Parts: sequence; structure tokens; C-alpha cells
Amino acid sequence: MLKLAIITSFLSQTKDRFHEYNKPLDLDQKFALLSTIEGYSGVEIVHSYEVNDAAETKAALEKYNLSVSAVNVNVKAEPEFRNGGVTALEQEVREKAVQFIKNAKDFAADIGADPGQRNQHAQHDRGNAQHVHEYVERVLMRRRVPRQHIHQFAVSRRHRGIILTSRGLHPGG
Repeated sequence: MLKLAIITSFLSQTKDRFHEYNKPLDLDQKFALLSTIEGYSGVEIVHSYEVNDAAETKAALEKYNLSVSAVNVNVKAEPEFRNGGVTALEQEVREKAVQFIKNAKDFAADIGADPGQRNQHAQHDRGNAQHVHEYVERVLMRRRVPRQHIHQFAVSRRHRGIILTSRGLHPGG
């Protein structure tokens, strides 16, 4: 059976440089709206900009009978991440990005995200992403990221994009 999920931040107010769309909704309102959309039972939530209270999030998931498809870690929204988060040249910026990832991993565990599902996807992604890993390594070398940091990265393919994460810190795909 195919399971479908929605990035819940898209259910609320979004904006581009020209216009704001939709009205702002809180987490409960987003989950309530999602639960009315036929065929969808999962959520992708953005930590820590959209959610950061594990107890509140877990209660809302249970209330609307939803499961967690993914916990999205936004390591690009902060001004210091403009030139990269985990790939930044400055050690303190990389450390902040890694801490964001660690916090999101803890949050995912606290809300009961399924680690078995994440590991299953990660195994599949590793098999498909070897050529991408080589490409990313070349890009990182051009950005002058120290070689010892490049080997700490793993590439994971997800949906239509590629995410670069610190090995052992991301829940995995």
C-alpha cells in the first residue's frame, strides 16, 4: 500500500519575493487540515522552525492519527548558513549546523519517528548514490572544505533532491 505525506509547512502561509499565500496556521490547524485530505496519512515537519515541542507534536500526531514521514532539518535559514551549513568553511558554522541536525534527531526520537523505516531508506539510498557521492566530494573540494570533513559526509537521495548530511547524525533519508 502506498503511503503519502505532505510537508506541513506548505499547508500554512508561504511566501516568495512577490506575494504571501494562504493564512498562517498553527500545528493543530495544519494537522486538522491534512487529516481531511483523502489518501494522506503522513507528515513531513520542519524542525525547529515549525515544531520544537515534542510532547505537543506527538499529541497532535496521535489526535489526527498521522505518522511522521520525515523530520526536515533546515540548515539554510540562518544568515550564517548563507554560504553553506555543514559545508561552511568556518568551523563554528559547521558545528552549529551539526547541532541543528543532532537536535532534530533527538526530536525525531522523542516524537516516535520510525528508525527502522529511516534505516531501510538509507540502505537503498547508499546503493543508488555512489556516483553522486563522488560528485559531491569534488564540489566540496572546490569549496576548500578540508578533506577530513569530506569523508565524514554521506549522500542520501530523497524525493527529487539530494541532501548532504553528517554521517551518523542524520536519522538517514
